[in-house]
Amino acid sequence: MDISIIICCYNSEYRIKSTLEHLACQNIGFLGCELILVDNNCQDNTVKIALSVWEDCNNPFTLRIEEQKEPGLSHARRKGIYTAKGEIIIFCDDDNWLEKDYIKNAFEIMKSNSKIGVLSGQSRAVSDIEIPTWFYSHYSYYACGVLAMQSGDVTSRMWVWGAGMVLRRELIMKIYSLFSHKLTGRKGQDLSSGEDVEICLWHILSGYKLWYASELSIKHYMSNFRLDSKMAVKQFKEQLQSSKLLNSLNHMTIEYFLWSSSMYKYLFSMLIQLIKLNIFNFLIKFYYLIIFIGILPNQTFIRARKIQQIK
Repeated sequence: MDISIIICCYNSEYRIKSTLEHLACQNIGFLGCELILVDNNCQDNTVKIALSVWEDCNNPFTLRIEEQKEPGLSHARRKGIYTAKGEIIIFCDDDNWLEKDYIKNAFEIMKSNSKIGVLSGQSRAVSDIEIPTWFYSHYSYYACGVLAMQSGDVTSRMWVWGAGMVLRRELIMKIYSLFSHKLTGRKGQDLSSGEDVEICLWHILSGYKLWYASELSIKHYMSNFRLDSKMAVKQFKEQLQSSKLLNSLNHMTIEYFLWSSSMYKYLFSMLIQLIKLNIFNFLIKFYYLIIFIGILPNQTFIRARKIQQIK
């Protein structure tokens, strides 16, 4: 099996039809492909509708239903990954409409560069109603827009969004054996996020790159519910709380990225902090330096080093 596409659903009966119809139109060529729909406590007809729609599309490739009773997107995705058979994993949210060459292009890019750990593309918002003007100043909160001016290494961003995220199954299985999510992601009316950022940071600490490919394109469907200004404020507040929980992991990853790029430049930056009498910043850098060279044990970094050793 080459590709496993994972769709995690919670009461998705009004969104799943278009998502599946776009997947059915994929130009996958000779790739072996499977579709896994994770039922994350759906209380509606999501599964029934999905099976009916897929049959109407003539079952272009295997659709499998998996159940995950524990609520939360991170739990649902993990369930999908553990049951997947494909070499490459693609997260397709229940409101993501993948362009017809997305799967084929994603597979080819991942096969062409073994250093890519996480791959992502561009995303354009679409809706049944006119998209309000305030939305465009908060595009990235909705996993919309472009990640870079051109395709290539975007590891310095420290994250890419989970919509359309592409991973290596063997690698993410190793990561999951050593790391656990602090954030559960969306569940019910809880609009928190950040579990996709955790995945990105774990990959960076494990020595892999984040990659952007402009040829990977999705349409991100925005329901009336998501474009309501009151719900938007709620979402922004909950995402801010999520980001606070990621502070320590994010800080370590930033320092590791600088240190791994050039240890000498990192030492020079410490010297500059000392000359400027930025003692606090110097002590932070010194703290991470002794972690990275192995003097001070740190469980997060020890786990990441284990993954690097078994590459």
